[in-house]
Amino acid sequence: MVSTRVASMFQWGTDSESTNTQVVRSIELKQDVILLSLSVDAIATEDKGSHIGTWKIPGTGENVIMRYGSDAKLGLDGSQVSIEQTGESAYTVTVPAFQFLAYDNFTFETLVEDGGVLSGITPDIDKEKMANKLINDEVKAQHVSTNVELLKMQCETFYNNIVHAIDPNIVLTFVYTDVPADAAREGAARER
Repeated sequence: MVSTRVASMFQWGTDSESTNTQVVRSIELKQDVILLSLSVDAIATEDKGSHIGTWKIPGTGENVIMRYGSDAKLGLDGSQVSIEQTGESAYTVTVPAFQFLAYDNFTFETLVEDGGVLSGITPDIDKEKMANKLINDEVKAQHVSTNVELLKMQCETFYNNIVHAIDPNIVLTFVYTDVPADAAREGAARER
């Protein structure tokens, strides 16, 4: 019994200790309402070559083809929505501009990287920089403008579900204050 205790006191082993310190620098309260989530897969290409003046040097070209994807979140700022009573059981919901709110799960991979016989004199295409340019303001605005009708439909469903849970007889009229011109053709107001 004594030898067992002495042996357990001298067993060989290691101890490890780790720490993780985090500081929250700021908290921003948001009232974003996500109405649509898009799963986007696309292909991007970039070509680069050396030149002298306006003359492109043959064989110096470099080409990269990249596949990328992300989940885009589209919706609106709920704090900017106003609801005004217009009758006993009637309300007008004024909806602000739809927005690109965020994206998640951004992935990219190089499918093809090809260069000419003299491509060594051309600076390499920075694939990380290329990937960072793939989700720019123009792309975000395009996602919103091509999905305005779906956003309107989801917005109306969202607010109707909330209101009809309280009183199914309430009628909502939706007014969209800032939609892209091509989506405004059907009119600014709808009733549900």
